[in-house]
Amino acid sequence: MAATLPPRKDHPTDTPAVRQRHWLYGTNVAILVLVAVVIVSFLAYITSQPGWHYPIDCTSGGIYSLSAATKNLLTDIDTKGKPYELCSLLDGRQAQQVDDLMREYVRNARQIKIYDVSKRDDLETKIRSRYAGETKPYEKAVEDFSKLAESLEKFLKGEAPALGALSQQEGLEEDVQRSFSALQAAYSKLIPEKLAAVRKELRKRTTDSTAPRYAQAVSGIKKSLESVLIPAIEPLADAGKTDQYAKPVGEYVKQVAPRFAKMLASMKAYLKSLDQLAPLKMDEVLDAIDPSSPPSVLIFAPESVKVIALSDIFKARAGGGRENPDLPQSTFEGEQALSSALLGLVRPEKTKIVFVGTSPVRLSGGGQYSGLADRLAKANFETLEWSPAAPQMPGQPPQPGPTPPAEGKGVVWVVLPPDAPNQQQMMMGMPPPDPRPVVEAVRRHLEEGGTALFLAEASSPMMGMMGGPSGGGYAYAELLKPFGVDVKANYTVVRTYAARRGSQTVPQLEFTQFPKHEITAPLQSLRTGFFAGNSEMGVVGGPTIVTPASNKPADAEATVIVRSEDADSFATTRYTGPETKFNAATDMKAPLNLAVAAQKGGGPERQKVVVIGNRLFATDNAIEAQDVVERDGTGYVVPMVPGNAELFMNSVLWLAGYQNMIAVGPRSSVALRIKPIDEGTLLALKLAIPYLGAPIMALVAGGIVYLIRRRA
Repeated sequence: MAATLPPRKDHPTDTPAVRQRHWLYGTNVAILVLVAVVIVSFLAYITSQPGWHYPIDCTSGGIYSLSAATKNLLTDIDTKGKPYELCSLLDGRQAQQVDDLMREYVRNARQIKIYDVSKRDDLETKIRSRYAGETKPYEKAVEDFSKLAESLEKFLKGEAPALGALSQQEGLEEDVQRSFSALQAAYSKLIPEKLAAVRKELRKRTTDSTAPRYAQAVSGIKKSLESVLIPAIEPLADAGKTDQYAKPVGEYVKQVAPRFAKMLASMKAYLKSLDQLAPLKMDEVLDAIDPSSPPSVLIFAPESVKVIALSDIFKARAGGGRENPDLPQSTFEGEQALSSALLGLVRPEKTKIVFVGTSPVRLSGGGQYSGLADRLAKANFETLEWSPAAPQMPGQPPQPGPTPPAEGKGVVWVVLPPDAPNQQQMMMGMPPPDPRPVVEAVRRHLEEGGTALFLAEASSPMMGMMGGPSGGGYAYAELLKPFGVDVKANYTVVRTYAARRGSQTVPQLEFTQFPKHEITAPLQSLRTGFFAGNSEMGVVGGPTIVTPASNKPADAEATVIVRSEDADSFATTRYTGPETKFNAATDMKAPLNLAVAAQKGGGPERQKVVVIGNRLFATDNAIEAQDVVERDGTGYVVPMVPGNAELFMNSVLWLAGYQNMIAVGPRSSVALRIKPIDEGTLLALKLAIPYLGAPIMALVAGGIVYLIRRRA
């Protein structure tokens, strides 16, 4: 039996002092917990009020977050230090989406604020302040009209009595008397009344308005001059027509014609000055905020205002939803529209991008690259196109071609490979497009310091028929040697896919991982595809080999940016169709290089080129292709190959010297995003985190403190 030690008398375990100390510890802990609960509850209440909203994006794809490209732009805005204000005039559910988006911009940029739309009465005054300098010529035009009107009134007042006396002379035909009586009435009453009405309207639209509508005021002046005032002066301003009137009338016209001609000349000179006024941007903004106009979003820059139309924010889905009415009828492209508008304000200068080919490129009206031209415009580039003169019919003398619209340093050329022979043209006896004028133009552009994005494609010996290199070579191969880039256009890069009835080999490649480079850093995990097309001449535009040259110059640096690591891909010089098999003796096995970014020369401004071994990857068929992803029973329309447009855009940004803007844009990043949190879960999180989570944490902390003190 174990012995039990008696309690020590110098450390009693149950005395009034000990009990008092325990109660004191417990009271302290209870007070601490109560204070913590009060503080947390107060903070939860405050942060739930408008203006304290600070959402946290819990979606794996960042559906509520801004894209990397937009964040780069906002960093640039903060660096420049110029303030911008966002103002939404939308209402209803659309307004909530836009408001949430604008708060994201404010969270990510110190220089961006949200304009309080409740101050709508101050909008016109705010707009006017941005265009104070622009309206000065219009203010002067209105002042000049007042002077002209006074001079005209004084002139007509002096001429009216003579007209009245003339109309009363005997011997005049009755219709002549009536005409001069009408002129006398117009000069003495009707025209002065018209001038008074015009001046009253001018005061209403200018002096009496917080935001003068100068364009409307000037339009009213022009209308009154052209329809009333000038026609009233012209009949008596031509001394050469005196013989057309009866003697008394002719003598009068001959006498007064110089005075009327002088007045008429001053009126026409003033009218011509009105035609030379530049259109007012301020009026475009005022029209946008008119209650009768569709709601829009405004961006207040330091010296201007940008209007973003509702149709640019909520884009109607292609096809109008007829093929799948369950999908949304429009897509929310607020970030694209807002960032594009901000970019145009932050960087008003536009870099020129020239698409160059042996045939017209057609950047609009359904051309192959019209969608890409639209994206370039939204990224604040000016898109142009150039091609030499069209081939002439046999026997016709050659025609001089147009000169390129822009070339040399500071200009980026997108150089398309020579067009394949057209069977219909060949049957008509017309020669195919000649690549040599394009080659010479590109050579001159590079020699003058320009940069270029070359698109290559798998070729064939038929290209020799076009005056270009024979044996399936690349027409611009010589121009790329100084940059250390080699295009092996006689190879078609293909991949073997497992099919239901055996395997098929097709020139269709897919990438989700890229070699390390500024251009491709944001593209990792973003689906990108290279592919070929079909024509009456067979497969055209297939992917081809682009690789650093083995004997590149010492001052050249060439880096692979697209590579196929797929074990099922290979490059062949004899692609004949889906049944093509790998031949170890002639074909090249993966890894295969398909795009290179290169620089040459010394110093910080080294000349750059990018060569991508696929012509069709950036056409509308590729970048506008859509896929429907179903998540939790809801369908989402996403880009099928979102990396294609990003690869092109990032290449252009790198060539233009805008490396800081290289990032995945909002159109592509949406493909990675998932369904937002449903309303029930979101409400539970809102209630649980501030009202339950924080107090529980406070209680746990209090309990820990109590146990520590109790043990002590």
